[in-house]
Amino acid sequence: MLPSHIQLSRLRERWLIDGWFIAEALVPEDEIARARRELQEMFPDAESVSGKPDLVHHAEQFLGMVDFPFRYPTINKVAAHERISELVSAIFGDDRIMLFQARAWAKFTGAADYEQLLHRDFRNFTLTVVDPSRPEYSQMVGMLYLSDVTEDLGPTRLVSRYHTVQLPLYAEHLSKNEYRSVYATEQSAVAPAGSLLAFSPDVMHRATNLVAPGGSRFTVMLGYQCTGHQWQGYKSWPKMGHNDEMIAFVESATPRQLELIGFPPPNHPFWSATTIRGVRERYPNADFDAFFDAPTHMVNST
Repeated sequence: MLPSHIQLSRLRERWLIDGWFIAEALVPEDEIARARRELQEMFPDAESVSGKPDLVHHAEQFLGMVDFPFRYPTINKVAAHERISELVSAIFGDDRIMLFQARAWAKFTGAADYEQLLHRDFRNFTLTVVDPSRPEYSQMVGMLYLSDVTEDLGPTRLVSRYHTVQLPLYAEHLSKNEYRSVYATEQSAVAPAGSLLAFSPDVMHRATNLVAPGGSRFTVMLGYQCTGHQWQGYKSWPKMGHNDEMIAFVESATPRQLELIGFPPPNHPFWSATTIRGVRERYPNADFDAFFDAPTHMVNST
């Protein structure tokens, strides 16, 4: 259940008008704290990076990423957190959603040049284009903050669709000189740990540098979409099916989380005596009784 401070009507309005929003303190503090402790095993600390920036490949901003599924159970849990999927379903107006991307990302002051031009991401996530007027084909990308993101810790900056509606679709990277008026409207996505920054892939945004001495920023990059759209997506989870990390995730996942990575819902025609017996054998530690007894997620018409 979503926390009481989350105002769905306000977030829906921002999604429709601006194309992005921040849901503050969405994931509970205790789960974020456990995930942060696991991150200490996954990434170096800020102090060691400050002394040896080559630990995260100096000057390459994307090499501080690790793909889902992770070796650590709490980070897996928060990456596929049911509060996030509940929020996405509410914004889309459809419970039939899937997680198409999850990547842990560590950034450190001075470890790389993270500064970017304003750009759109849609060419990474669809073979076609984005139509903001048709929510059934929506995609939502963004990041769950595993640490506080302040103005001096490299917040993403975003521009409302209101200020870019007249730009051509393929104005993908905007020159700061040519588009000064657009840069003047950007907003910083600062928020505490446990918050979710969400935006549509057609929204102009950019990364910024961390400037706090010894600073660090930890997030999980996420992507959600409605199911059944083969021209959209990013990662193919079935190719990870042989990995120990994926097996561990499947065996500990809730019924909803299994659907998020593509498992057919309990009443899908795929399920037969043969396939049910087969998945029980493949994942002997999974609670498939809970999965097959769970209610099927149907279209939310509210």
